Amino acid sequence: MSYIWQNNNWPEFKWDKAAVNDAYGKYLYQKGIADGVFTMLSDRVRQITIAESLSSETVSSSSIEGVELQYDSVYSSILKQLDVDLTIKAKHDRNAESVSRLIIDANRDHTPLTLDRLMNWHCLLFDGVAKGFAPKHIGAFRTGPIYVVHNTQRETEIIFEGVPSERIAPEMESLFSYINSEQEPNLLIRSAVASFWFVSIHPFDEGNGRISRAIADYILSSRSGQEFKPYSISSAIIKDRRGYYDSIHSSQISENSDITQWLVWYAGTVCTSLSDAVNQCRKKLRVSAIMESLDPSKFNSRQLHMVYQLANGTFFGKLTADKWMKMTKCQSATATRDLSGLTEQGLLIRMGEGKKGTYYLLNPTLGD
Repeated sequence: MSYIWQNNNWPEFKWDKAAVNDAYGKYLYQKGIADGVFTMLSDRVRQITIAESLSSETVSSSSIEGVELQYDSVYSSILKQLDVDLTIKAKHDRNAESVSRLIIDANRDHTPLTLDRLMNWHCLLFDGVAKGFAPKHIGAFRTGPIYVVHNTQRETEIIFEGVPSERIAPEMESLFSYINSEQEPNLLIRSAVASFWFVSIHPFDEGNGRISRAIADYILSSRSGQEFKPYSISSAIIKDRRGYYDSIHSSQISENSDITQWLVWYAGTVCTSLSDAVNQCRKKLRVSAIMESLDPSKFNSRQLHMVYQLANGTFFGKLTADKWMKMTKCQSATATRDLSGLTEQGLLIRMGEGKKGTYYLLNPTLGD
């Protein structure tokens, strides 16, 4: 099997312009919607949304490679780094903090990407990782061959080999030149090409996938008009891991360096991440509208807290008087008064019959 970096025209990639332009048009449409919805958020909600997006990107990118980070630890670290005043309970995790620093740097610092910066990213990936689980070379290129394999019950199949180690340094110089230039002004295409190019070089013993996605983030956010992009591509990749690996592999064995499949898949996945972000922003707008419509003098803290949970989707199942008592730590009579008050004000709708069959739903017309 031959690989794309063995082609005579490497790294001159080709693609079907019509197919890619069509995918790009869909991306622009979805991005326009996302940008519009995002600007409708208050400054406070916008900060939290960005912190959530960066946290999802950090956790999801690691999860793709089988590395599990605790979301709460990552989220807590990112809130501190962004100086967002929101306290949450989370266990301190040195590796989670370091990896989140990498993601923030990739998304916020738009100065040219250099070798030193890339090596620092690699060091951050494994900061706090036990020696037995870390690669041999940290913050340095690999010195031997590397293979991507597919394991089955019967055998291990080599599906890709990175470029020979002696070629890594000059290959990376060419990639840095591409990333930092305007050779490809279309940021979506540039991010997709650079991410694919990097992972095809496969310069490190470990961490190539995560850094390839950080490079994509770095490029996409460089002229976004915002300090951070409010969506997570890795979260969308997790929904279609098979498509992710298949599109990369198909392009990596292309005999004519055609990477159309990868570019189209990537553009579609970015659209998915934008759509997911829009849905989350719209939910936040609805929650904000609901909470701002409430007069604090008419409702007690228990009622305001439970309405907020119902509105933002963090309450699961049917809301009953028994659940109200347990969650707010109040007596039965108090729970009845609280629920009746919210029902009379039109915030809740009473459903079911009888004491045991009665439950309450948030009025679906709130926030409209």
